[in-house]
Amino acid sequence: MYRPLSGRVGKSRGRQRCKWRWGPTVAVDGVEGAAVRRAKTRVWLPDAALRTNPPRRSRHELVASLPDGCPELGCVRHLLPRRILAAAERRAKSIGVGAERVLICANAISEEAYLVALSSLGTSFERFDKISRNDCLVDGDQLLQAAAAGLLPVREGRRLVWIVAPCGDTARRLADPRRQHPAWLQSFRLTSSDRLRHFVLKHSQRPLGRRAAKACA
Repeated sequence: MYRPLSGRVGKSRGRQRCKWRWGPTVAVDGVEGAAVRRAKTRVWLPDAALRTNPPRRSRHELVASLPDGCPELGCVRHLLPRRILAAAERRAKSIGVGAERVLICANAISEEAYLVALSSLGTSFERFDKISRNDCLVDGDQLLQAAAAGLLPVREGRRLVWIVAPCGDTARRLADPRRQHPAWLQSFRLTSSDRLRHFVLKHSQRPLGRRAAKACA
């Protein structure tokens, strides 16, 4: 007697053993209309296949192997279930947004947690702990525009660093190893829209006051 437990190995049959897995979706006609169910099927595998661990691949390889053109999900593939990622891909295609936005809006992952995972592909996550107003290379009005654009240039020593809060398909472009970054974006860090907005509002009191006074005039 085999026990239908997913992921459990049953009794041996010669040099093979069976493994219970979910089979294809089957439509079943019922009293109240068509219903859908999934049945567990028995799969016989050689002992060697059960003992062999799949080869490890780098995250860049995982990104490149993602189907349906959603490389932005490669960095969280090890964090979320496959069914969640597949649903996010389908939803992103249907409404024309990045798949990471679907995950964030569905509360499957926070924006900051996603960006920390994305930054592991070659950059870092900026928390604005060590950046002052003097490090920003823009004036007050441009600083306000930076929050809307999701792009802020700062000076770090003699080096220019761009802080990016991804919006639109920015995350997809940054995560795709087949795309080359523009020359001006070779040095960048990621941050969340909330952190960038908080930094901008903290250092934009005067331009905000001028805009408010002009609007009331």
